[in-house]
Amino acid sequence: MLSNKKILVVDDSQMNRLIAVTILKKYRAIVLEAVNGLEAVKTLADMDVDLVLMDIEMPVMDGMEAVRIIRERLNKSLPVIALTANSMNGDNDKYIEAGMNAYLSKPFKENELMDMVAGLLNKNRAE
Repeated sequence: MLSNKKILVVDDSQMNRLIAVTILKKYRAIVLEAVNGLEAVKTLADMDVDLVLMDIEMPVMDGMEAVRIIRERLNKSLPVIALTANSMNGDNDKYIEAGMNAYLSKPFKENELMDMVAGLLNKNRAE
């Protein structure tokens, strides 16, 4: 399903990265990891990926600042999914306005993640 798709998982929690990476690799994705937004920006400056899973709250650089840099300075339009434990009303709009394509609350179920990833990759391929 995700064969040869490069996905960058950005999260300061090793356990959260492990969960996402394990699920994505099960579907044959090529998975890269970063522990904060700054690492993500540096990775994306050096290589192309198909999709990013971006935690919102991280040290050094949070997901909101990282996605702004990805969109504005790196000029990348790849799909970015916001991952956060803070799922309050209005947050979704805030993440979309910042440049995210979608929003997924942690903890998430495997099928929720895969439906969102597949949907965004298919939409991106169609454009």
